[in-house]
This record gives sequence, structure tokens and C-alpha cells, in this order.
Amino acid sequence: MSNQHGARAFLSGLIDYAGLFPPAALPLGPALAEYARLRAGPGAWMLGRFIISAPRLDALAGALATDPSLRGGQSWGLTVLAGAPDLAAALTGLSAQADAIVACEQSGPGGLAVEALELVLPAKSGAALALAEALADEGLSGRDLFLEVGGDVEAALDGIAAAAAVWSGPSGAFPKLGVKLRCGGGVADAFPSTARIAAVIGGATRRGLPLKFTAGLHHPVRHLAAEPAVMMHGFLNVVGAAVLAASGNNDAAVLLGCLEETDAAAFRLDQGGFAWLDHAVAAADVRAARASVVGGFGSCSFDEPRQDLAALGLLPE
Repeated sequence: MSNQHGARAFLSGLIDYAGLFPPAALPLGPALAEYARLRAGPGAWMLGRFIISAPRLDALAGALATDPSLRGGQSWGLTVLAGAPDLAAALTGLSAQADAIVACEQSGPGGLAVEALELVLPAKSGAALALAEALADEGLSGRDLFLEVGGDVEAALDGIAAAAAVWSGPSGAFPKLGVKLRCGGGVADAFPSTARIAAVIGGATRRGLPLKFTAGLHHPVRHLAAEPAVMMHGFLNVVGAAVLAASGNNDAAVLLGCLEETDAAAFRLDQGGFAWLDHAVAAADVRAARASVVGGFGSCSFDEPRQDLAALGLLPE
């Protein structure tokens, strides 16, 4: 197996495009144009879905109807952010958000598909079950569903696992029902500790829950950032730890060590697959983990992670 195959097992579809969100916070038109550019470029194999909030779907459909050339005749997969931090508010608002999703797919330009839904998980017992049931009742089944963990990790994961037991699986409403973890933001307090990330990855893996990530993962390896002044998590660290866990190496010390690694030379992406130090996952197992339980991450920058990988000699041609 070539170096390209090994690296692609880890990197394929890794980055969902979040150009509408900080720190880029592009207007809709430029964000759509940038996503179209990326889809037509040589790195498109690393590109995932376009991320947008439910209230902006009507504007997105209108913009693409006005300039259908942006899509280049290809379908676009969307991830839609819905819900609200408060459970009552989330449930109240879902009907209008569901209408916006259906209208975007049915009334907008052809080739738009809402493939995934992401909602903040309110800190209330039974919230995950209530949200999954409400989304299914609103006709939004058939899409992946990820709930963003906040507050107590174990309680949140238990709630998501209970929802997945009822609403996910081959005959369930949602093909994947899993965990979304925020790894950073505009202020230092938005960056979770490595211990918290390890707890989420390890706990989700033990419960058989899919994972995906967002925010703060612009660079491959953990490092000290200038603004905000904080240790910024790397996507090789975070996604790599999740791949290790999914492949059977769910030891807490191993996960924490991988997450805290700051030496790029400790990571390997080659014909053998992925490795951190002497903890290796074969390319076929990396591919299986990425397809089933280890999603990618949302980023407002696509070029920056690729440029960093290229500088490390880890980006296949």
C-alpha cells in the first residue's frame, strides 16, 4: 500500500467547511464561492460538508439558485446547526428549523442534501432522547445526528447512548447518532483540557458512539498559540486519539499522551496507516474507523491545515 493510500485513509473527508463561522465569519456569498473553489481543487478529497445554521438555509438556496454555476453540476452535502442550548427553546424551535431544511432540499436548487444535523445537548436529563424523538417527528430522519457535549461528560454520554439505543442503527431514524466535541474557540476558556477530550473520546468509544469535532483544530499538532494565549489542540492529536480508541487502544493514559504530544515527529502517516510513537493502526483499520465512528472536524479554514500537513511531509500528492 502506498504512502498516499495510508494518508488518505486518515485524511479523506476530514474537514467540513465552516467559513461562515468565526474566526473567518465570511459573508454567505464569499463562503459559497470558497467552498466551490475548494471542491474543484486538488484537495477536494479531504473536503467534507458545508456547515450552515438552519436560519440561513433560505439564503443559501437563493444564492445557489441565482448562480447555479457555483455547484459545478455536483451535489452538495450540508451539515445544519439547529436546536438551542435550552431544551424547551430547542423543542419549540425545531418545527420552523425542520421546515427550513425541507424547503432547502425540495424548493431550492437541485443537488442540495442536508446529510447531518448538529445540536447542542442541553444539560437536562433525557434531553438527547427528547431531541431525537422531536427531530424524527418533524420528518428529519435519515440524517446523521450529532449532539454537542457540555457540562458533565459521563451524564451527557449516557444520555446520548440512551438516545442512540432507541433511534439509531440500521433500522433507526438516524444512521449515526453520536457525539460532537468542541475543541476551541475565540477565548482561552473555550479550549477543553486534554483530560476532558480523553474522557469524551474514551467514554464515547466504550459506548459505541460515533464522534466528530469542531473548532480550534486548524493545525496538525498541539502547540502554544498566540491569540488566544492557550495550548491549541492539533487534529492529528485529537482525531488520532479517536482512531486509536476505535481500533481497540482505549487506554486512558495512551489517549492522554497522544492528545498532549507536541512533537510532530511522533506522528506517522504512511503506508502502514497512522501511528503515534509505537501505537500504530493499520491503514485498513484507520479507514474502517473513519467510515464508522471517527468523523472529521469543522474548520473555517481548509487551506491552512493542508499547508501545515505539506510542511510536515504528511500530505499525499
